[in-house]
Amino acid sequence: MPLLRRLLGTMPHTPGGIDVGEVNRLTRMRSINRLDITSPLLTPGGQIQSSGGDWNIPLLSHGHSVIQESSPGPPTGGDGGLLEENLLYTVKTSVSLPSRLFSVVPESTLFSLRNYYNDFTTIDWANAFVRTNKWNYKLEHPKTVCDSDDSNGTPDGLDKNNNYYYNNKSIKKYNNTTTNRMLLMYSTYVQFSKWILIVLIGLVFACIAFTIDKFELLLVGFKYGYCQRNWLLTQVACCNTVTSKKTTADTCKQWITWASIFKEDDSEFQIKMDYVIYVLLTIILAYIACQISLTTKMQRKPRTFEHLVVSESSDPIADMKPISPKVMYTACGSGVPEVKVILSGFVIRRFLGTYTLFCKTIALVFAIASGMALGKEGPYVHLATCVGNVLTRFFKHIDNNELLKKQILSSSASAGVALAFGSPLGGVLFILEEINNYLPSHHLFQVFFCAIISTLFLKFLNPYGTGKTVLFELEYLSDWKPIELVFFVILGILGGIFGAMFVKFARWWGSNFRNKYFKKRPLFEVFLVALVTGLVTFWNPYTKQASSELVLDLGTSCTKELDASLCPKTEAEYLNEITNLLTAFVIKVGLTFITFGIKVPCGIYVPLMVVGALFGRAFATVAQFIFFKYSGVEDFGLCLLEGQCIDFGIYAVIGAGAFMAGVTRMNITLVTILFELTSSYTYVLPISITIAVANWAGNYLEADSIYEYFLVANDYPFISPETEAIDPRVQARDVLDDSEKMSKVIKKTPAAAAIAPDPFRGISSLSQSPRLEGLGGCGVGGDPIIGNAPTEEKLYIDLSSSPYVALTTLQAKLNLLALKGLVDGCLPLLRKGVCVGLLYFSDLEICIDKLKEFVIEYQIQDELYVKLMDGSDYRTNEVELFLRHNNNVIESLTESNGELSDYFSFSTTSNGDMNELLDNLANLTNMVEKHPIFLNYDSELSLAYLIFDQIGNRAIVLLKDGLYYGVLHKKVFIDFIRRRSE
Repeated sequence: MPLLRRLLGTMPHTPGGIDVGEVNRLTRMRSINRLDITSPLLTPGGQIQSSGGDWNIPLLSHGHSVIQESSPGPPTGGDGGLLEENLLYTVKTSVSLPSRLFSVVPESTLFSLRNYYNDFTTIDWANAFVRTNKWNYKLEHPKTVCDSDDSNGTPDGLDKNNNYYYNNKSIKKYNNTTTNRMLLMYSTYVQFSKWILIVLIGLVFACIAFTIDKFELLLVGFKYGYCQRNWLLTQVACCNTVTSKKTTADTCKQWITWASIFKEDDSEFQIKMDYVIYVLLTIILAYIACQISLTTKMQRKPRTFEHLVVSESSDPIADMKPISPKVMYTACGSGVPEVKVILSGFVIRRFLGTYTLFCKTIALVFAIASGMALGKEGPYVHLATCVGNVLTRFFKHIDNNELLKKQILSSSASAGVALAFGSPLGGVLFILEEINNYLPSHHLFQVFFCAIISTLFLKFLNPYGTGKTVLFELEYLSDWKPIELVFFVILGILGGIFGAMFVKFARWWGSNFRNKYFKKRPLFEVFLVALVTGLVTFWNPYTKQASSELVLDLGTSCTKELDASLCPKTEAEYLNEITNLLTAFVIKVGLTFITFGIKVPCGIYVPLMVVGALFGRAFATVAQFIFFKYSGVEDFGLCLLEGQCIDFGIYAVIGAGAFMAGVTRMNITLVTILFELTSSYTYVLPISITIAVANWAGNYLEADSIYEYFLVANDYPFISPETEAIDPRVQARDVLDDSEKMSKVIKKTPAAAAIAPDPFRGISSLSQSPRLEGLGGCGVGGDPIIGNAPTEEKLYIDLSSSPYVALTTLQAKLNLLALKGLVDGCLPLLRKGVCVGLLYFSDLEICIDKLKEFVIEYQIQDELYVKLMDGSDYRTNEVELFLRHNNNVIESLTESNGELSDYFSFSTTSNGDMNELLDNLANLTNMVEKHPIFLNYDSELSLAYLIFDQIGNRAIVLLKDGLYYGVLHKKVFIDFIRRRSE
């Protein structure tokens, strides 16, 4: 895309009076001769060079280094190699599959560009709410609120001339009837579009879940054999009879096992061949899942430095200690912690993209089929949210509105739980309890509707051929006795203990073992886990069985049991069954501990259900055995007739709930899910009591749930409402570093000078400019510019004397924020000691990049000034002086080069057009947050916590005696709270 069209098309403050289509005549490219001689060229390494001059200009674009040396070319380390680890900005993502697939989708250019800058930043929900309210009010009162600026992501509505516009295309008003009709149509579209989108999300994800279920059944059964009459049937569906796993080959002629195919006279060889095929398929399927997952690798370069040498004699470049880049695989793991933090306002690019959706869907099928101790429930939440994010791109007014998009993504996540457990109500409560703690009534209904419609679509698709959405729906007709409450409480306590042990082990295993031995070899870890899984699970009838079918068998009562071995009648059968259950329990516990967290899609719910169901069934079996052993009853089978037996199935379900509650610390969601799975009102109270006890026991032994642990381990900026009490003696000012307070300054060091160099090396200083006589060599408000070797740098911008700031000063401030690690921070704008606005890092980065692109394209070698505030409150001469300087810069171009011609289109660019373009690029007033939240500097820290948690803003301005004191950033605050709790 030509430069000028890009510049105008992506800047948020492009006035409505300028039609982008009319700028085509301004769109130009340097002629071939000028390009070869003097125009700076961008090398693959990201360095600006020129064949005709000594250019060494750093760009603030992704992948371009800002660390400069005296000689041209990219900076190198001591060994002469490129310091890739020291890149200040993230590497720009190449053209991805989602970009190609959805290139036809209309999309806001500004928001598309911002996605690259807002990676790993937070969303200000306070501003998002204000913008959404303004947009809604425009729809309802179009003649009351007229604003030509639509940089807030809602570019549809009415302009100041009461002309309706959509997708940046104005529709002239011919008469009031036409306007009213267009407004009515647009309002109707807005009202119905979100429901259409939710229906599409439910339909698409139901089709994805149907595909996963079908291929999962095929691959799981393929490990044991195949159905002669239909290869797509599992062993149970193929035989369709009550059989024992040990005699399947004899009683079901349609199921052909691998052992029967490789049948030999030596029975030992027959077992070995069956075993070898089982282990090999386990490893192969796990290997494929891991390889697919590893293709979603996302490496984030650090934007700051861990160590800077401040010695005058040392080399600041060579002595910099590089920080290892953070690596993330978007298709690996559960995805629930990341979805939780994304919906709280943290931006993680590509995590909800099309390629992630595609890879995780395929990898999940192979991972489940491998038989490792993992489930699909957590990944289902991630996949459903991906579907919501991808389909939202087709609805521009939702995609460009952060608050509306959050509502749609929350609704999408509920569909994942609903289809994983066949529980639409459980999906709604999961969002309310685990993902989004605050849901207005209208948003709650959207979540409810999405969960229902997705479940309905999957039921119509009928993946299992039973008319049910899941494989392990159960039903109980028995009733519980008051004495059994003791057993339920014991199960709850043991479930809480298990949950605490699981979280503690995950913390130890991740920090002391996995990061030490497998951090750089994830494929080898998956191979070892799959190998161990195949070797140890083959010999036990319960560990060998597929997880969903095992939960079904364990949770089924003896009156309807598919596997007769689960319902013993003699003492020998009891002892044998207890041994098998406890052996399977120990194996599953060990495999669950080491499997969770490997680099494949892996959920935790089904493994916990399996472990809990095994323990609950074994617990009930032991209790029944002890009762009959010491009551003098000789025939253990009499209780089936007399109705005195413990219902083994319900104990398995209650045990599954206890173990899930102990690990995830959810309560009402699990109760609802288990109730919908069992369809039994009778056992709602026992299930609730057991889950409550498991939560109490787990919280007593370990404060964090498994999801909270991963949030902290991955350093995600998430504020948990269940945090520990904050010391009331700690004040808001205690969080700030001394250098961030108003009374302190940061001394200029050689290292800091290396990181914040003159962005336009070789350009004349302002004091040498004949058009800026009387300004001296300083920036606005007494801040010296970089070209004059300042003695101090401040984390704020003083606008007391003028609303304009030198571009080099803004560059220095941006680098200073990056140096301190505040890439999600902001620069306060002060006027006479009062904070009048905030300018955030990512917004400033975009604008500086566009201005530098303009400077490089037109070879400007004079300072430029950027407008940050409205000049109506300043003296006229203070404003006109800087405007006149920028205009003189443009005039100097035409004086030295004549008209700026385009070699290819034979068109020219006039001074007026250039001035208009520069005015737009250098006007950052719409990027400034003019209404920040203020708090007294000595307020208790708990009050700041309440503001960040409930309002969701990114920064709080601290005041002392009504004047600016400092800025409390959300990420800095969260890090402070976590460090104090350790």
